[in-house]
Amino acid sequence: MLKSSLAGTLLLISLVLFALFYFKLHKKIIQHYYFTAISFLVFTLIGVASVSFKNDSTKKNHYTSHISNTKNNTVLIIDEVLKPNNYYNNYIAHIVKLNNKPTFGKIKLNIQKDSTKKSFAIDDKIIVFENFKAIKEPLNPYGFNYKNYLSRKQIHHQITLNNNSFLALNKTKTSLKGLAYTFREKIILSLKNNGFKDDELAIINALLLGKRQEISKEIIQNYQNAGAIHILAVSGLHVGI
Repeated sequence: MLKSSLAGTLLLISLVLFALFYFKLHKKIIQHYYFTAISFLVFTLIGVASVSFKNDSTKKNHYTSHISNTKNNTVLIIDEVLKPNNYYNNYIAHIVKLNNKPTFGKIKLNIQKDSTKKSFAIDDKIIVFENFKAIKEPLNPYGFNYKNYLSRKQIHHQITLNNNSFLALNKTKTSLKGLAYTFREKIILSLKNNGFKDDELAIINALLLGKRQEISKEIIQNYQNAGAIHILAVSGLHVGI
């Protein structure tokens, strides 16, 4: 993949050549092969440059340019709370600093569950002391490719932590997304306190609050069997279904 600066330079040169040929040969454009070649080159480089500009990893301050071969220290801010599994709470976070250098980029963060500690929320800030690992390829070649899915979101690495390999830092800012998350969690807590069962709460969260992580495969299957899967589609679950 071309660096974005190189792609931009090549694109600029091609545009200049295109303009020169156009103004010099505009009366006989159709007959001139050079103009056709330059036109093809310009549009090709527009495509290449577009891909390069959208690829964060080609940019100078992206974290991938500053990863150390030894243990890294990385300052992160939580962007998204994912569905936990049996062993880990999972998040999407963006990098603020890597080895004391200001950087940017997103990673997947997996933190070992601990019943004595509160899980993180959006906008929480932590420093971690573990190395980056590539997202694994799917074991089933015909299954959902989670690596490609994350790659399209500009996420190429993950960090897996136990409870001794990170420190919580003071929150430096609260985003609109963070405020919405806090408000939503308060509503969910209120619903729990009003005696809703887990399955009922999962449906309410999905339909009213857009929180789909708690919808189990069994619930989806039951709705499919009942011919009522379109109800869940209102919450956006049709993307996964």
